[in-house]
Amino acid sequence: MTETKVNTSTKKIIYANVIYNFGKTLLSEEELLQLQSPSHGHFSYLNETLHLHVYRVTTTTNSKLVNGIQFHFFKGKTSKFWLATKLHLHLRKLKPDVVMVHGFSNPIQLFCLWLLVRSKIIIHYNGGGTPGGLKGQLQKWARFFVKYFVFTSKEQTKDFITKRFIHPQATIYEIPEGSTNKKQFSKQTARQHLNLLPSDIIFLWVGTLDANKDPITVLKGLSEYLSKNKTYKFLMIYRTSALLNEVKQFISSYPNLKSQIVLVGSLPQNELDNYYCSADYFVLGSHYEGSGYSLIESMACGCVPIVTSIPSFYTLTNNGQLGVLWETGNVSSLQEAISKALKLNTSTESEKVVSHFEKELSFKAIAEKQWRMITSVNTSYP
Repeated sequence: MTETKVNTSTKKIIYANVIYNFGKTLLSEEELLQLQSPSHGHFSYLNETLHLHVYRVTTTTNSKLVNGIQFHFFKGKTSKFWLATKLHLHLRKLKPDVVMVHGFSNPIQLFCLWLLVRSKIIIHYNGGGTPGGLKGQLQKWARFFVKYFVFTSKEQTKDFITKRFIHPQATIYEIPEGSTNKKQFSKQTARQHLNLLPSDIIFLWVGTLDANKDPITVLKGLSEYLSKNKTYKFLMIYRTSALLNEVKQFISSYPNLKSQIVLVGSLPQNELDNYYCSADYFVLGSHYEGSGYSLIESMACGCVPIVTSIPSFYTLTNNGQLGVLWETGNVSSLQEAISKALKLNTSTESEKVVSHFEKELSFKAIAEKQWRMITSVNTSYP
């Protein structure tokens, strides 16, 4: 396998990565760093070739090195009318060549950034769909001065272009939102830790139990196969549980499947590895995703995807060439996908999945893609 290398042949560019808010409440520096770690892993590679500065809004104001990366934390407010003036003045003094702003939800901050800093701006889409109301109307004006955008899949931009959040002539870069340091290891070892048999066929779910992830459709599709073969197991890992009662009701209506559907619940990140590496297949019923972190984690560990054919999943699975995709909300489509997946050589398919992850979805691969994007934006006119 050819190792991905970040090009170092040109003069270092000053590049700033900015997130104004992350959720409805402000986080401490430590909380924010932990929560955003899946989208920070590529920084160490970029830092070798760029003058990288990371700006985040937290509960304190502070500048410090984090694993060799220069972070600037600015104390913010949850008020809709708060302006990140100190952050922008710091950026103005830095004079970055390129600034990446995450999300479409801070139009006023974006205008201030453009007026005060006058750098080339890239907007990175982090999910959530197009903004509505006054915020949405203001955000539409950004299309006149922001010409560069990052999405997991270019297919996701259609609604943004139609609703005039993105100019039709804008440049779109297709780069995953984040990645993982998880690695595939021996399936036998992983199963021994979990007391799973080598002969078991393991389907794995890692995701919230909500209408968007659609666990009921997945359970309906899998139940036919589980009932025919007692070696089939479905393990469900989840944090939020809006549909947990519905899931339990479904399981109780199939008493013969109780031993095969395991509600694991919430687990810390370091305990997920054995589950990912034990699984043969990874199953999700998402109707929409900005990216798909659990899918990326599963692919890093060699799980064969059986996921919906939404734009982000289609792109992450090498345009649907890895595993089997199925139509959202369609039980019959899922059953057909499972049937096709069971006919695959899982060992060979798993190798393809891991190879694709390393080449296209790993932190190193993301850094290479972002480096090419940043250098291209920096040399573009105007």
